[in-house]
Amino acid sequence: MSTLEHAKNIDLDTPIPKSPQQLSARIAARQDRIAGNVDELVGRIHPKAIATRLANKSRDTFFTEDGDLRPERLAAVGVAMVAVVGVVLRVATHGSRKAHKLEVKEAKRSGR
Repeated sequence: MSTLEHAKNIDLDTPIPKSPQQLSARIAARQDRIAGNVDELVGRIHPKAIATRLANKSRDTFFTEDGDLRPERLAAVGVAMVAVVGVVLRVATHGSRKAHKLEVKEAKRSGR
């Protein structure tokens, strides 16, 4: 049972138990709920569980429920990769062109 479900089950209008046995039983029940919540949280943050969720999400992004590829998603990734490569090449060549222009300018000044 999730934490939210436990929170919905708590009745704040329940009177405080009068006998020590009832109070002990109520405390034990709350301890069990808290222990269950902690176990659930530990399971959620375990690295293997996180990796499994991410792998499932990635698989669902690129494959249908039948296991077929989703070409529109692959095409989008391909376009994004081409764009990134284009930007990197543009930045790299722009820097080398600028350096080349400075070299030519310096050569003209020195009379080479």
